[in-house]
Parts: sequence; C-alpha cells; structure tokens
Amino acid sequence: MEKKIKALKDKLENIGTRDLLGMIGIHFITFANGAEDFAEQSDIFNKTELFSPQKQYTYLAGLLMSTDDKSNGHITQDEESGIYNELEDDVQEITLEYIKTFLDIDKTSDPNDIKQNLVSMEAFISYFDTGILRYVEQTVDLLRILYNPFDSELENLTGLRVEDYIAFYQLICDEFQDAMDSSIYAINNLKDFLNFSNPYAVDVEKEFERLMAFAQGPVRDNFQNAMDGLNSIKASKVREKFGKEKGEKLLTIFGLYRRARDFLYYNGKNPFAKHPLC
Repeated sequence: MEKKIKALKDKLENIGTRDLLGMIGIHFITFANGAEDFAEQSDIFNKTELFSPQKQYTYLAGLLMSTDDKSNGHITQDEESGIYNELEDDVQEITLEYIKTFLDIDKTSDPNDIKQNLVSMEAFISYFDTGILRYVEQTVDLLRILYNPFDSELENLTGLRVEDYIAFYQLICDEFQDAMDSSIYAINNLKDFLNFSNPYAVDVEKEFERLMAFAQGPVRDNFQNAMDGLNSIKASKVREKFGKEKGEKLLTIFGLYRRARDFLYYNGKNPFAKHPLC
C-alpha cells in the first residue's frame, strides 16, 4: 500500500495546486437548468466513481499539499484532463487496499486479534460517513453552544475569540456566495452571446472575427475570474476585515503552504483537513 501511495504522490508533484483543488471544488458545485437538471447535477456520484467523494477528495488534497510543486506553473489542458481520472483510480485502489487488509483475517489467529481487526474496520468505514449536513446558521449556533463557555481560554491560546472565528467562517461563506453570483452572471452572458450568434451569416469571416473578439475579450476574463473566485479568497480581504494582527493569526491557523510532508495514510494527520486554505 505504501508503494502505491508514494507512486500517487510522485504523480501529484507534477500537478498544479490550483488545478487539482479547483477540479475537486467544482465537483461540489451545481450549475443547472430546471429541476430535473438540478437533481442530476447535484448528485456528486454522477460526477465521479469514488466510493465516498468528500472523504477521498480530502485525502487526495492532503497528499497533494504534502508534495513539492514541480508543475512549473503548467495548467492542465482539456486534452490532458484524463490525469484526473487516473488520480481518482489511484485513490480508489488505495481505499480498496485498506478494506482488503481488514477482510484478510487468518481463521487460526487469536480471537482477540480477529475482533480487533473487525473493530478497526468498523472505525475505518465510519470515516467514510457523509459530511456536514447543516445550514450556515445551524453551524454558527452550534459553534456558540460548544465554545462560548471556553471563550477566555480560547483567546488566551490563540489571541482570537469565538466571535472572531464565527466572523471568519461567515466571511468565507459570503465570499463564496459572491463568487457564485458572479459566475452565474458570467455564464448567462456567455449563453446570451451564443444565442445571439448567427449560424446563417453571409459574411462568415466577419462572424468568425466577432466570435474570436468575444473569446479574447473582457467577457472571457470575467468568466475566468469568476470561476477562479469559486475556489479562492484573497488574504487582503481577511486582513481588511480583521486588521493585520488578527488577520495574520487567522491565515496562520487555517492557511497551508504546499511542501513535501510525511503524510501518507488515511488515518494520518491530514494537513488539508486541518488547514483548508491553500
């Protein structure tokens, strides 16, 4: 298993951070026309063959952030996008290795060893439960209920109060919603232009020039910026809202720089799960 994980990390070294994390993020976003299309697009299992996408993508992101970036700024093109399927297949195979290990029980073993193996398997399977199913308001209420009694201790440890963390969480949610609104606006502009194009144009060259000017114009830039914004937040936004001192503390707590790390296994300390801002 270790050999397979290290081989996967070797592949990840040549994948850009923004490329892979952007691909993962876009899988959890739904763009749809009508209720039927929404139902299909919102089902993550229509977009991937992974057993438990949220947990397995988090694991893949953790492996990525535990490698040196040797992509040299290369952006994965459409014709190269098969590499993502290859990476998912590798993660799936590693997951199956875990399951196989738990099931490979020697009947002559000590009963306590067999029981321990089965308990370990149950714990591993529970790791693949679905993620958080709460509204933002419910999450905020839960944070206050759980941590307000320890507000002073938290401030002594981190220099931040519970309300600072909640405000930071709200900032992330608001920035994402703004990015979603911008991307929908950009997509609608694109649709409007395509609907306006004339397939029966007499002057084909002129129509082609118009299409090319559009493809290289501000609408293209707006669309690209909107899609990029879905997966990112500017550090300056954090400092602007919380001030330099608190902003830096928040970025230190939740931020993660990509570099070689020892993280390999599912049950290891996943750096991405702890510091999701990359």
